[in-house]
Amino acid sequence: MGREFGGSNYDQLFRSGDLMLQRATTKHHGAFTLIEVVLALGIMGLMLSIGWGALRNVAESRKLLTERQDLELVGQAIVTRLVKELQLATNSMQLMPPSNDKLTKFGPQDSFLVENNSSGVKVAVTFLALEGGQYLPDGGRHSGVVQLSYRVVPTPPSENRPADSLSLIRSELPYLLPYSKAYSQEMIFPVSHDLVDASFEFYDENQGRWTNNWSASTNTGVPALIRFSISIRSKSGRIASYSTAVAIAK
Repeated sequence: MGREFGGSNYDQLFRSGDLMLQRATTKHHGAFTLIEVVLALGIMGLMLSIGWGALRNVAESRKLLTERQDLELVGQAIVTRLVKELQLATNSMQLMPPSNDKLTKFGPQDSFLVENNSSGVKVAVTFLALEGGQYLPDGGRHSGVVQLSYRVVPTPPSENRPADSLSLIRSELPYLLPYSKAYSQEMIFPVSHDLVDASFEFYDENQGRWTNNWSASTNTGVPALIRFSISIRSKSGRIASYSTAVAIAK
């Protein structure tokens, strides 16, 4: 009896214990402890944070690059328009009188006029341009002589723009008689509402000097050279400046 208990029954008991131990060990290795779960979540959160930061930096860089490109396009477009039209300035006839003062008379050589800080206008440049108009009379292909004016004025108050913003306004008159007919066909449109500054200088070949003004009382004809500078501002506040000089053919 004793040998039987010490033999098969005893071995069976130990085999049962080994089996329970194996099951417990297997169960332990098949699951995660709380520390392991917390550690895994922490690593995952760190990786997501790094990835999100990188994506945000890429998005910001792309936005700044796009904004800089847009600002460059606007600045170049303004400069190109001004250069092209100023090069067409002619002194072949006198300016038409202002729409609000038709009694003003200009002389034969008064074909270019500059006004500074007058009636709320920072600067206004008015001149005659040959084939420089967008208005084509009677459906023709040529605009002939037109009177162009560029005015820099304060931009109307807006929530989207700083209070010191300036607007560049272009007006065009077909050179027609009577003058009332010309003013009835005047075209006015804003070139930009986002200027920060604008300045013009004019070279008087007769006097051999640069001046900020050009009027019938002190100058005749058109300037030999014009140099100007404009500064424009993006929506985020970035400012870009552009300067150039224009030679006027006589």
